[in-house]
Amino acid sequence: MKACTKCTSLKGLIEFGKSSRAKDGLSSWCKKCTREASKVRNKERYERDPLFRKRLNTDRKERYTFDPPYVEAISKAVERHLLKNPMLPTWKAMINRCYNLDRNNYKNYGGRGIAVCEDWRDKGGYKKWYEYISKLPHFDEKGYTQDRINNDGNYEPGNMRWATRKEQNINKRHRNTK
Repeated sequence: MKACTKCTSLKGLIEFGKSSRAKDGLSSWCKKCTREASKVRNKERYERDPLFRKRLNTDRKERYTFDPPYVEAISKAVERHLLKNPMLPTWKAMINRCYNLDRNNYKNYGGRGIAVCEDWRDKGGYKKWYEYISKLPHFDEKGYTQDRINNDGNYEPGNMRWATRKEQNINKRHRNTK
């Protein structure tokens, strides 16, 4: 049994969602309170944000995929093949960081002017990106992820490498904290 901090009622553990931040691994609010708060938050956002309104009113496929148009240009046969490749999500995340205004981290990438080279974002761009990135040292090794050598530079040939988390922490922009 656990008490919900929102409604203060005592409920079974199954009534709470998972939370990696909590000591007990469970959310402090019950699922019902979390749902209600989410509905209120979405209603407020719907009223003040026309872009959010537009997305909610589009068909279900567009609402949940929200990929840039050039990602949709990939033929269905090629897309089925690529879905089996674990690198496709990495490529899509790179594209979305730079071009999807709705992403939380857009301000740190596309908002700063960081772009993906044209060859990598056009139709067939995934294949070209994969051919380049797979030839770099440490490709497909555990503990390595895609990184830009010049943190203020674009995603482009010559500015990409595979790096450990420690190497990436050294290669980051320094923010003024006051």
